[in-house]
Amino acid sequence: MHDALGMLLGLLAWSVIFIPLFIVWWLPGHRQRQGLKAAARRRDERLRRRTPGRAT
Repeated sequence: MHDALGMLLGLLAWSVIFIPLFIVWWLPGHRQRQGLKAAARRRDERLRRRTPGRAT
């Protein structure tokens, strides 16, 4: 029983340390990717408005 409790507390401690580190590491790249996708979408919309007869 005490071993299982110790393991759970250890997992909790690791998750408290590493989950925020993962978020800090992952978020900037994810935001940059979202920005690139949004820019591509805006460019696509602009091209689509400019050439209405072209079927895409």
